[in-house]
Amino acid sequence: MKVTRYRVHQAIVFTILWCAYGSTYLLRKPVGIIKGDMEQELKFSTASLGWLDVALLLPYAVVSIFFGSIGDQLGPRATLSGGLLGAALACVSFGSWNSMGLFLGLLALNGMFQSLCWPSACSLLGRWFVDKEKNIAFGMFGTSCFVGGLAGSALCVYFQTMYGWRVVFIPASLIAVFFSIAVWGVRNFPEDSETIVSAKNENHTEIHDTDEKLKGYSQGFMYTWGLPTVPELSVCMFCIKMVRYTIMMWLPLFLLRSLDYSKAQAGIFSTMFEIGGVIGSASAGLVIDHLFHGRILLGCSVAVFCSAVCMVIFIMTSSWGLLVNSTLLFLAGAFNCGPDVMLVGSVPVLIGNRYGSSATAIAGVSNGMGSLGTVLEGPMVGILTSLFGWDAMFPFMVLLTLVGAMAVYRGHSIQQQIERLDLINSYVP
Repeated sequence: MKVTRYRVHQAIVFTILWCAYGSTYLLRKPVGIIKGDMEQELKFSTASLGWLDVALLLPYAVVSIFFGSIGDQLGPRATLSGGLLGAALACVSFGSWNSMGLFLGLLALNGMFQSLCWPSACSLLGRWFVDKEKNIAFGMFGTSCFVGGLAGSALCVYFQTMYGWRVVFIPASLIAVFFSIAVWGVRNFPEDSETIVSAKNENHTEIHDTDEKLKGYSQGFMYTWGLPTVPELSVCMFCIKMVRYTIMMWLPLFLLRSLDYSKAQAGIFSTMFEIGGVIGSASAGLVIDHLFHGRILLGCSVAVFCSAVCMVIFIMTSSWGLLVNSTLLFLAGAFNCGPDVMLVGSVPVLIGNRYGSSATAIAGVSNGMGSLGTVLEGPMVGILTSLFGWDAMFPFMVLLTLVGAMAVYRGHSIQQQIERLDLINSYVP
């Protein structure tokens, strides 16, 4: 009876957190979609519109890296709920203004508040699943990013078409407020709902004790960066997120200019990477558990390497037609996005438990470094294409992906060495 009750609570918590984090993408996607309307109505230049992305993503990265442990001071539930509420309030009046300065300020607030959401959501989620369940749980949880992005685009386009660009943030903000309230009903620990069951293993007590010890304590960036494998996670996230956003932001233009696709073909084809990301994220935990026996970092390094291989084959077969190209981009997206939620979800929780450190801070640093990659992708692509042309874009992404694969494999090697030393020390009388 208690096991059934616990599973029901667990499913409810997962659903609320999945929807809550997915709702943050409703507040991101309109920025790219309404740029054309803003350019036409407000006479903004293309260069000035480019600063909108920077205003959103740069504060997100900075706050994630240096203030990711704020959830340990306020508690993950309050931090996630407050982050959603703050981002919603920052965006709700966006369409009421005409000043670029105000737009940039509101988007900066939006990014700052959103940066609090991922580490806090991961911290909460990790408390409701035992170690053997975490990979699958976080893999499924990662689909919220891609489904939320698709839903955000659809919602924005609908209201943009029906009522104009100035209202597109209002329904998105209301949805985020609703889930901010819903998150407040999530308990920080299963014990708070009196749902303790034997299914929770001995690690749960360790997690509880660690979190209580860290409550009210802010773990600094330098301490977090010094933990084993955190730099490797961060480098990998920087690389794979830069690749992902490069494809998301520039692939249609690349297809038009380098492969002579029509606008319709380029638009449809550009979604294949994201669709692959949904499948990859949903299946990553299951694949790692079965093929790699839970060795997350090893599985992630292989997946990232496979993403690079798919892009190399794409370069070699780009003239073979839409079907082959779509298949390869779908696979590249699956292998790129699948490890993402592992590296900033279940891995920080496991590292935090192992070293008695804040999983929230670890997730914040690694996710923030990934977000820094998203900020820099625009200037990097601009410089690269101006110097070497559009044909250099995919080789550049292959190189970045290989660097990410090597970084996370090095993290796996470090963890293996630490585990061997622990095993040796355990036999010392």
